[in-house]
Amino acid sequence: MRYEGKVYRPWMEADSLLIQTTLGCTHNKCTFCSMFDDKRFGIRDIEDIFQDIDGARNVVPRVHSIFLIDGNVLVLKTEFLLKILNKITETFPECSKISLHAGLNDFRRKSVEELSELKQAGLTMAYTGLESGDPVTLERIKKGLTPEQAEKGMAKAKAAGIDILVSIIFGIGGKEHSRGHLVETTRLLNRREEKLNPNFCIPTRFQLPGAVKSEYLCHGPDPSAG
Repeated sequence: MRYEGKVYRPWMEADSLLIQTTLGCTHNKCTFCSMFDDKRFGIRDIEDIFQDIDGARNVVPRVHSIFLIDGNVLVLKTEFLLKILNKITETFPECSKISLHAGLNDFRRKSVEELSELKQAGLTMAYTGLESGDPVTLERIKKGLTPEQAEKGMAKAKAAGIDILVSIIFGIGGKEHSRGHLVETTRLLNRREEKLNPNFCIPTRFQLPGAVKSEYLCHGPDPSAG
């Protein structure tokens, strides 16, 4: 496998095969993030991606989970991403989970039909950063996303049947705007319309009792443990 620059994967993808499909992040302006400051956004040649997939097949006897890196892989044209997914499922028929990083704007910019095609081709889950449901906080951190856009992205993901695991940064509002960050984020997470029902992962030791509906919480291992 060939990787360029720093490589990041979610803690729950510790046992996944990592396949680099893009380089960096298209936005790369968030004030809190330095993950991709060592590279400019780019798309790997599809033949290079295919070679990595074939190479992994030669050395890994069984692959149950694959994670596509780098940032917001969903920005790729649907046809291009479908070729990658089809290659993966043909090469690793035993693989039951394919996931990637994606921005909620990436979901919003694709049609439900396109997203459904990706789901049918094997895409099961996406990790995305909401960070806050508060418009003031989102603007301050230069997220390039509004709460309304986030809602549309989540609604399209749900309509296509793609699970999304949303990250929220506690304290990102700072002392002067902590209440606004808390209230607006909680309001967004608790929105009762059925169009909003992603899988939110919030470490249990950081939960505020009664603040967020239990069905939106991920009760897996604490990522800060160990």
